[in-house]
Amino acid sequence: FFYLLHVEAQIKKATIGLHSLDEAVINILEKTRAGEECGNDTWLEEVKKVSGLDISKEFHEMQKGKIFYPQMEAFTTPLKVESIIGHKRETKEQCELFQFS
Repeated sequence: FFYLLHVEAQIKKATIGLHSLDEAVINILEKTRAGEECGNDTWLEEVKKVSGLDISKEFHEMQKGKIFYPQMEAFTTPLKVESIIGHKRETKEQCELFQFS
């Protein structure tokens, strides 16, 4: 989810708010409905078509487990994000959580 917020913020910045992540997702949906096979390369191509950005580095970082922190530029409504300490359900190990208000 935070990776997608990161991509959304990048698209908005690159296009001065004229385009969004939704356009890339809708383009992929239309291709899928037309029977086209869509994969990771399709995702990267559609984001590039919408924004001119090459997000392959961030995509591969996300695949390797990089945590992308929420970027306020991704939201149209002002939100406050707070980092809090939580616990994993299964192991009770401490982890960082984000709370939106």
